[in-house]
Amino acid sequence: MDEGPKQLGWTLGAVRDREQIPELCRQLALALAAAPPAATVVCDVSGARDPTMVTVEALARLRLTARRHGHELLLAGAGPALLDLLVITGLGAVLPLLPRASACRPGTAGGG
Repeated sequence: MDEGPKQLGWTLGAVRDREQIPELCRQLALALAAAPPAATVVCDVSGARDPTMVTVEALARLRLTARRHGHELLLAGAGPALLDLLVITGLGAVLPLLPRASACRPGTAGGG
């Protein structure tokens, strides 16, 4: 019996400096080690208020971490400021958004 697509919930809050990024990636890698194979990471970025280029860098590195472990990463809850930064940097296609009709199952939260 197929339970449908597997999702791992992840939360990214404000990222103030680049020194936080390796730890965020480490936390995600640990969560992915326990995740079902090929689970999609749904990264809730609604708490990333006043995003900066550091936020975008963190998301790009988290996506790379997910891909290296065989998972995809989708963004959920992106506000207009973050969406603008993704467009300006050309990362809008690389950091895709979760379709609005999809729901994320509760899971591990990282960052903050």
